[in-house]
Amino acid sequence: MQSTHLFEERYALLNPEQRRAVDTIEGPVLVVAGPGSGKTELLGMRVANILQKTDAAPQSILCLTFTEAAALNMRERLVGLIGHKAAHEIAVHTFHSFGSRIIEEHAELFFGGAKFQPADELTRITFLEEILKNEPHSNQLRSFHPEKGFVYLWNIVERIGDLKRAGMDPQEFREVIEENKQFLKTAAPIVEQFYAEHRINSKAKIHLVERLLNELRAIQVSEPAGRHYPALHTVIIDDLAHALIEAQNQESTKPLTEWKNAYTTKKSEKIILKEQSRLRRHLGLADVYEKYQTMLYERGRFDFDDMLMQLTVMCERNADFAAELRERFQYVLVDEFQDTSGLQMKILDALLDDEIHNGRPNVLAVGDDDQSIFRFQGAQIANILNFAQRYRDPDIIVLTKNYRSTQQILDIARHIIQQGEDRLETRMPDLIKKELRAEKKHAHPGSISHRIFASPLDELAWCARDIQQHIAAGAAPHEIAVLAPKHAMLEEAARIFNFFEIPVVYERQTDILKDPQILQILTIFEYATTLMDHDRQIADAYMPEILSYPFWGISRITMWNISLAADIRKNKPWISVMLDHEDKKVHDIAVFLINLAAEAKSKSAAELFAYITGTRAIDGVSFISPFKSYYLEKDREVSDALHGLLHEIERRNSGGEITAKELLAFIKLHRSHNIPINITQIVNTSRGTHEREGGIQLMTVFKAKGLEFDHVYAIGCTKRNWISARNGQLLPLPRNLFFSAEADTVDDKLRTLFVALTRARLHLTISSSSHNKNGREEERLHFLQAFEPEHLDELAGSTNNSLRTALQQELFIPKKVSADEQIILQQRAREYRLSASALTTFLDIEDAGPQIFMEKHLLRFPFLDSPEAAYGTAMHAVMEEAIKICNTAGTPPPLELLLQRFTEVIGTARMNRNDMRIFRERGEKSLPLYYSARVQDFRPGDYAELNLSNQNIEIEGIPLTGKIDKVRIDGEEATIYDFKTGKPIDDWKCKKAWRYQRQLTLYKLMLEAAPDFRGIHVSKAVLEFLEPDEDEIRSLDLRISAEDIEHMRRLVKAVGSLIRNLEFPDVSRYPKTLLGIRKFEEDIMSTYS
Repeated sequence: MQSTHLFEERYALLNPEQRRAVDTIEGPVLVVAGPGSGKTELLGMRVANILQKTDAAPQSILCLTFTEAAALNMRERLVGLIGHKAAHEIAVHTFHSFGSRIIEEHAELFFGGAKFQPADELTRITFLEEILKNEPHSNQLRSFHPEKGFVYLWNIVERIGDLKRAGMDPQEFREVIEENKQFLKTAAPIVEQFYAEHRINSKAKIHLVERLLNELRAIQVSEPAGRHYPALHTVIIDDLAHALIEAQNQESTKPLTEWKNAYTTKKSEKIILKEQSRLRRHLGLADVYEKYQTMLYERGRFDFDDMLMQLTVMCERNADFAAELRERFQYVLVDEFQDTSGLQMKILDALLDDEIHNGRPNVLAVGDDDQSIFRFQGAQIANILNFAQRYRDPDIIVLTKNYRSTQQILDIARHIIQQGEDRLETRMPDLIKKELRAEKKHAHPGSISHRIFASPLDELAWCARDIQQHIAAGAAPHEIAVLAPKHAMLEEAARIFNFFEIPVVYERQTDILKDPQILQILTIFEYATTLMDHDRQIADAYMPEILSYPFWGISRITMWNISLAADIRKNKPWISVMLDHEDKKVHDIAVFLINLAAEAKSKSAAELFAYITGTRAIDGVSFISPFKSYYLEKDREVSDALHGLLHEIERRNSGGEITAKELLAFIKLHRSHNIPINITQIVNTSRGTHEREGGIQLMTVFKAKGLEFDHVYAIGCTKRNWISARNGQLLPLPRNLFFSAEADTVDDKLRTLFVALTRARLHLTISSSSHNKNGREEERLHFLQAFEPEHLDELAGSTNNSLRTALQQELFIPKKVSADEQIILQQRAREYRLSASALTTFLDIEDAGPQIFMEKHLLRFPFLDSPEAAYGTAMHAVMEEAIKICNTAGTPPPLELLLQRFTEVIGTARMNRNDMRIFRERGEKSLPLYYSARVQDFRPGDYAELNLSNQNIEIEGIPLTGKIDKVRIDGEEATIYDFKTGKPIDDWKCKKAWRYQRQLTLYKLMLEAAPDFRGIHVSKAVLEFLEPDEDEIRSLDLRISAEDIEHMRRLVKAVGSLIRNLEFPDVSRYPKTLLGIRKFEEDIMSTYS
């Protein structure tokens, strides 16, 4: 070990609390280290002190950190204190690297001695799908949606992850469910009967709940010892007792109503316990979890958390192994203890649970419950809250001296965090007082401001100008941080700051499969492989998109003319038109794409990447793709994304070559399961020499943890942004298991804000807007509402009109249609007749919108039908055939004839073999069920695919056309039917229902306006679902009111007028939701009212 001189120098700089932590080297010690309190120095000094004061060897000290960066930082500090050799002999690890090291050293004990491979996300999903396919129908988790797959799949992935991070194996989880089941067997009828007899709706009835509480308490249950979770009966009874006391104290039934809402639900007009309704799903999850672990083992794979699970299991089953570990590591130090998971706590228990310690192992845990913000990664705050109960007579040391922030910042942060309920300070008020005191003398007094603006645009524009002023005054850009809880907020800020030419450094996880340039490359791959298979019709559908890519340098007018030529010549492919084109560039691109398709037959995906990106020329082709010169030489992000995708391909194929088709199959699997391929990208718009320096730092609060800055801007401080409620889970864990991310509380959000504010040294700005970007009023973050006036500098600011206009034009206004382009569009618009599907395409700003309408319906770009759409076409063809045969023969056709027709039509669909098999089986399963349920409803005289194109229908001066799937006329009354495939809807509130309702309403208008059907009144509109829901064929009637008709008339007039005027509005400012669609409708109708 190095000379003690340096140790003594640094020891002298420690404050009394830090020294106490360094000197207390025997027994359990909890150091509650608030932000900026110097905990990192303390850890290194304590290791050095152990080596000085004891005979312990460096190898007997284990330091566990939360991140690899923290482990590296710790080792570097130790090198300075105890020398290179000793520092590298100390075991400094993250929990996972520690588990990996132990398993490597004892390989013969783990996984049967075999070399197991990690299971990536795609492998895990594939395994679980295989398990669910073979599950009995009694397992509710095998519920299958014909379009979206297994309904519970991702919930199962999340819950198994939660269980593993908590250290709960399948057997222990099943035991929990069985214990809960036994309690619910008695408790459920008691609760049901109580609420059947009583409505607790006045304070005079509060006392009745005492009866319910006493009956639940009387249930005899056994609570197993040694468990790290409470029994369900304890949770339910304790919460009900607390609610009853609150209700009595407040003389209000509200606390009891909140308990009822939390623990009960309504089923068949009865009030039952939620846990009772979830029991079958919990048992199903236990089955799937057990089978999943078995499949992983049998196929030589392991999950990320399986290493630590295996380690805890080995410690439980192999006493000699556990004893060896305890003997080896005599001193254990844990950093960021508040972020440890249940599984990591089990590792610590295995290391520290030695009789020789008599309940007082040599463990130092450093952390701060107020900075526990990683619940979504499995962190359990209970670990630090229960430290004093876990170990006998622990020393608890609180670091209250802050060496970072001004006192003003610390006071505001404390005011906020004290609003939390379950904290160490409230649990042990006599032992723990966490009022931080500023120790650092700053040259500048610092500042705090809290500003509220009219809109997010005003808020970010003000922040940008304020940052510009600080930089102009000499502030280093990298000492300015803009913090938010969500990446979406930071991405919007980055756009605004870029407008103001403020240098930005922003690190984020990016899904390669959503990168625009990667999508361009993959689409060209799709085109090449499709053309290689001689499927020109499908290949043609890719061409409009491919030619629109900016790196080709093809103008829109050129592309539109190609489309017109291909359309006029009837089925002449775009590629043929391009080969004959007078523009040499267009001709050369066609030659390049044809040769690329030829190369796809024999070349690897990596080689095709080189051709597409222009890093290599195709032999014999003079044209080289301009992709590289356009993107790669000036955009680091594109290069990062491209290399990330190539790396993932090589990793997936174990370094071997992969074909274009194999690549696309791999990509399709990821897309079909919504599995991202993430890479870390650092966006740096500065001219700094280091990728992380030179610009202001944009970070999530979680990324900023452990860092500090002179200036901190906490943006978007509204309830929606910082305390957004999670959607209800399809598959929540039992109520007595608190460790899943779904259980986030207001305290979790409070701690996130606390961490954000305590990153600031000198200047803290808290900002928000009173309305969101769509004009809806925002609810203020209530944590901030109790500030005393001197803490606030509340200014209802707004960006001046000229600046706002410039920002909106730069960020939101699309390229306008040129004069030459208008000539083409005007010709098409004059001839155009609006259909129901075209109307919804124009209005559906979530999945389509005005621009897609223009390309698909006016310019008639070829669009590739999805397999689902092709399947729907086949099912519609069957129904048309059935109605026509019934009209001819007078009786319903035999089922065999309909199945034959389905096979013929689906056989002509453009889809791959796997999709063909899936949709063929789907139709062959659905049609017999539909036929059985509806055969009696077939009758002669119905219209099939009623074509209204020859009726010259106009509504509000707008020409209309279209087909109605089925029309039945009785006298002067008509019923219109719209056939649908896919999962049936239950009501008219969802996005699908909006589209269906618009279509049926327009069909009613059109039929009643058609000359051949004059005098006919559409009295009924029906959605007929051709596929079963739980083996039941369903339909849904739509009541079309006079208001609906008037609304549709106004919509037709508005959309038709926009098309005639060649106005295709920018819809980027609308949210891509049903609310956004409705707002868009209102806006265009108000323009053309």
